[in-house]
Amino acid sequence: MAEAGAEPEVRTVDARSVKTPPEPEPAATAEATAPAARSMQDAPRGERGNTWTRDHLANERTLLAWLRTALAFMAFGLATAKLGMLLGLYAAEYPHLAASLPSPPVSRFVGAALIAAGAVLAVLGARRTRHWSAEVAGSPPRSGALDIALGITLVTGIALLLYVLL
Repeated sequence: MAEAGAEPEVRTVDARSVKTPPEPEPAATAEATAPAARSMQDAPRGERGNTWTRDHLANERTLLAWLRTALAFMAFGLATAKLGMLLGLYAAEYPHLAASLPSPPVSRFVGAALIAAGAVLAVLGARRTRHWSAEVAGSPPRSGALDIALGITLVTGIALLLYVLL
């Protein structure tokens, strides 16, 4: 073990001189890491400080990202279905292009599948949010905001699906 005022050891590696700093004492390292080894669930709320708030807000941002992705899938599905209808009109107007254009029923099916995928993503995001809320808080959230956001997204998905298919 090197003394506190000792000069760093010099080694030669690949024809270069490298100074290595003295290693810290093992007892100081173990004491510094002992509080970090404790679980956040075991710590009283006062000792956890801002970590609960930070984790909760990160979970909310993740839910919003899931819902944003779900709505993007739904919007892309609606655009795909409507583009298929537009291409069907062009095919009727320009018969020589009809063979190179995708059929409108295929576009409707792909659009409906994307809308359904968006609804599934919203449900998956809500389930993950509930799971991580339980991990952070120790119990499932009692807030209605998650249910409201999920409900709006699902109603939008079902309405778009009916609009595209009917």
